[in-house]
Amino acid sequence: LHEDMASNLSSVRELLLVNIENFMNFNNLIGFQRGNEVLYEIGQQLSAIIPVQDTIYRYYSDKFIIIHRSEHLTAEDVVEDIFTMFKKCEFAGVRLNPYIGSTINTRPGNTFEDLIKELEIASQAAKALSYKYSPYSDKLYQDFHDSAEIEMSLKKAVEMQEWSVFYQPKMNVSSTSAIGAEALIRWKNSKYSPAVFI
Repeated sequence: LHEDMASNLSSVRELLLVNIENFMNFNNLIGFQRGNEVLYEIGQQLSAIIPVQDTIYRYYSDKFIIIHRSEHLTAEDVVEDIFTMFKKCEFAGVRLNPYIGSTINTRPGNTFEDLIKELEIASQAAKALSYKYSPYSDKLYQDFHDSAEIEMSLKKAVEMQEWSVFYQPKMNVSSTSAIGAEALIRWKNSKYSPAVFI
């Protein structure tokens, strides 16, 4: 895969990353050897439906990368064919569901590693969608970056005990007496509001 892309990067129009949802649980259920056989079957089925100009690789585990070079079919056409295949086929008696990310090779200076990173971000976004497909965008990258930054900051805040709790009374309007309290958490020395980090 790396050699193919490195030597022919200019001919790569778009990349697709096909992931199999919950494959680890499925693999544990049917066994490692049968799981590998299923991945081989999936690879064969994918190879049969992609355009002849395209190339497919098993990237690792249950991930497949398709190098899309066809000028007659769009990447969205290929994605639709992949979803149709999975709806029609059973693997080890089970219908599996893919989620797919894509990226376009249009940025000057993009490397193999850059494109793989974009694919991973797009496929993680696709996992959360009902349609299970997401193209890469700069907004996706920013969302991913912001989420990772908040996560790392939260871990540090726990270690440094940067939390404070305030109690705001809940009042009965008729009697003007307190009937309870709402706990409000505050993050000391943080640029994030509670609406963001909660």
